[in-house]
This record gives sequence, structure tokens and C-alpha cells, in this order.
Amino acid sequence: LLLFTGWYLFLSLAGAALWLYFAWTGRFSGLWPQYGAAMGAALVLAGWIHWNRSRMQRKLQTLRLEEAPQRDHLTKTAEEASRHEKQYRGLWDAGFDALVVHNHGRILDTNDSVSSLFGYERSELAGKHVSSLLAEESRAQFAVTAQFGNFQSAEAVGVRKDGTRIDLATQLLNFKQVV
Repeated sequence: LLLFTGWYLFLSLAGAALWLYFAWTGRFSGLWPQYGAAMGAALVLAGWIHWNRSRMQRKLQTLRLEEAPQRDHLTKTAEEASRHEKQYRGLWDAGFDALVVHNHGRILDTNDSVSSLFGYERSELAGKHVSSLLAEESRAQFAVTAQFGNFQSAEAVGVRKDGTRIDLATQLLNFKQVV
């Protein structure tokens, strides 16, 4: 009942009616001014609550109106990012070279060529250390080559999932230094 638009008017009328009731039942004795003061304080408090509630609703409405263009912009940006990712993924997977993106040696992403070359599924490679794809004798040499930074070439011996060894020619590119 108190949620409809004119709830403050209803509360005011109810407060006045209660005040009259208490004054009448008390035979307008010395207590009726105290009842009236209590009812008046309750109405003032209700008025303050109503004013703050109305003010917050207006602010919320303003925020919702301001939010709409931002939401549209974010939706368009997300759609564009998705489209760019599909294009990137297509180029990434189209290459014949095996490409690995890693963070301090932990594999973040690979292309399909890595999966077919080493015999692992992409999901199996995620989180593995790059050195786990190399033979023991190539790991130290690869680590030294990686320290020198961009465009370092090295030859290494890789190990497939089934344990067979393959010769690799590696090219390191450190994007942190490039970008």
C-alpha cells in the first residue's frame, strides 16, 4: 500500500487520523500534545525519507540514461573485438610455421601447426612449459638463446608426444621489446 505514488499523502492522513484517535481516546488530556509531537516527528521523518528516495530515483534514472550510450559503445566494441579475434585466429591457424605464445616459458596459445607437429591437442599445450617440447640437450641452449632477445635463431631438437625426436629451427621474437 505504501509503494504507490501518493504514499506520503496517505501517511500524512493516517498520521493525522492516529493523532486525533489518541487525542480523543485520551479525552484530550495532557498527553495529546505528546501524541501529536510523536506523530509530527514520524511525519517529518517519513517526509525526509520520501525526499531522499525521490532524489535517488532521479539520480538512478539519470545514470540509466547516461549508461545507455556507454552500453551501446561497449556492445559494439565487444562485437568488433570478436570479429578481430576471428580474423586473427584465421591468420594464426593458416600459417604453416608452428607458433607459440608464452609468458615466461608457460604456453598461453599455439596454432594448429604446433599441435600437428608435436602431436598434442591445443588444450594439452596450454600451461605447459616450452622446454617440455624440447629434448634435454636443447633446453639449455634454447634458454641461452632466449636471453639475447629479439630475432634470435637457434636449432633445437624437439620431442613429440609419442617420444619421437624432431629437428627444429627456432626463431624467437620477444613482443615485450617490440611493442
